[in-house]
Amino acid sequence: VESNTVFVAHTDHYHRYARNEFDVEDVHWIAEPPTTQHLQLKVRHGPGLTKCSVVASTENRFHVGMNEPDPGIAPGQSAVFYDGDVCLGSGVICE
Repeated sequence: VESNTVFVAHTDHYHRYARNEFDVEDVHWIAEPPTTQHLQLKVRHGPGLTKCSVVASTENRFHVGMNEPDPGIAPGQSAVFYDGDVCLGSGVICE
């Protein structure tokens, strides 16, 4: 982000940047923050949900740990949280 650079690479390099944790801020919960930290997550358009844990860091910043690494996590993307079929809210990926 700092250098405004986009990398184009083959899939063998793609997995090198996979990560399974990040922080979100500007979190908006539809009702109240969830009482369980074990939720499901959707980061990009698509049908799949990923199991994750969500732990409050500050009042409006949360740390997210995913069960499986994802090479496409990037600051500025939205992270949408679910408990089963119920959408609980979302935040903006900041790290």
